[in-house]
Amino acid sequence: MPLPTTMAPLLERAGLISRLTEYVLNEAVRIAAGLRRDGLPTCLSVNISAVDLLETDLYRVVLQALEKYQGRPEDLRLEMTETSVISDPEKVSEVVARLAEMGVECSIDDFGVGFSSMSYLRQFAVREIKIDRSFVTDMLEEDAHYAIVRAVIALAHELNMTVVAEGPEDNDTVKALMDLGCDRIQGYVFSRPVPLSAFYDIRTRTLAVGDRLEA
Repeated sequence: MPLPTTMAPLLERAGLISRLTEYVLNEAVRIAAGLRRDGLPTCLSVNISAVDLLETDLYRVVLQALEKYQGRPEDLRLEMTETSVISDPEKVSEVVARLAEMGVECSIDDFGVGFSSMSYLRQFAVREIKIDRSFVTDMLEEDAHYAIVRAVIALAHELNMTVVAEGPEDNDTVKALMDLGCDRIQGYVFSRPVPLSAFYDIRTRTLAVGDRLEA
């Protein structure tokens, strides 16, 4: 089991998750602001727990981080799981709406495992849905999972939402997702986690390729 999956519940029970979230938010804004100043604008995503949404002044923490490091709202995206969002819809809707007014985008992570409908989630000011990897990884072998991925992409686009597919591990799955019109694809088939120094090199080469394509 991935370390974050085991650590997060322990930190929540110990009452320490909010302190970790504040540290990670500050680091994300600091790094993103530095990348932008270096000509490598990048939006960094930070996972937010249910505790952060319901029991802390998340808006204040984000605002202070942006002010401290002269960051921009577009430098940051907050990801919250579907199950944490539906735990207290009214409260979460208020938090997400306030962040959206600031210009910080929010994303629903692990979509599909919470069994809520897309129309229900549309009441939140979210711009992005991330399809859980449990549906994506074997979508070419499981007809039901392929149908779920296809339906989520189609409905999300009807609601003007961006769709990210998590977890494809081979080129055939990537091609299938592209054929279905998936907006973004995230997985080890492209890259495993890398240190910041390696990311600088990857981002520089990516932008250089884009410039050549536009020229």
